[in-house]
Amino acid sequence: MATNYQFKSRLANLENYMGNVNSNIEMFNSHVKDAKEGLSARGDEASNLIMELFKGYKVASDHEFVKYIKTREDRYLEGEALTDDLLMQLALNKYTIMKENGEWGAPTEQEEQMIALSAELSKKMEALSEITKQIKRGKSNQDRASQQPNNSNSSKARKARKEARHAWKKIPPKQGDPETTVFEERTYHWCPNHQAWCMHLAKDCTYKPEATGSTSSNKSRSTKFSEALSTVIGEIDDEDESEEE
Repeated sequence: MATNYQFKSRLANLENYMGNVNSNIEMFNSHVKDAKEGLSARGDEASNLIMELFKGYKVASDHEFVKYIKTREDRYLEGEALTDDLLMQLALNKYTIMKENGEWGAPTEQEEQMIALSAELSKKMEALSEITKQIKRGKSNQDRASQQPNNSNSSKARKARKEARHAWKKIPPKQGDPETTVFEERTYHWCPNHQAWCMHLAKDCTYKPEATGSTSSNKSRSTKFSEALSTVIGEIDDEDESEEE
């Protein structure tokens, strides 16, 4: 059987108990009422219980609830009449309404900003990862091409290395992603006409895609891809040639 000391000890550690019940105000209040009734049955009572209640409520996990409790505490300290029973009822009412409205545990404005920034960072990391994979595949192809005997300086081998190196330019941005990126200190823009990342702005593009149904539209998919990629790579041929020298 609990003693007066044990009941008072429970009421003096309400801040810890709030964490034990995961900020469930209904369970918290029941805990307080049990201890209070236990003391009353023995002709005793808790001293300054209302201040202990304020301490306990103010460590709840919901910031709006805590703000509400702090306002009540300020009004109490300024002289507003308030009993511990009434405070418990007010706290329970606030908790119940917030739970019913789906507002309990809602993130703060700062937390929402952090969530949005985290999501944006995740998208950028995915895009960077994809570009990195393409660069690694391109380098691997370039290394293999450079090992071919008597062909390292041939036009065909150089073209193969370029295409491997710039294959990432045919990967379109995901919906909502930026249509401008920087690769090897050069700025590229997604061009819907070329269906590729180019150094010119889309609005400045003079390339006109072939009309559907034309004779050239019967070309194989791989041939069209190769031609489009060659067009894109041509934008920086001068820089590539100087680097290879």
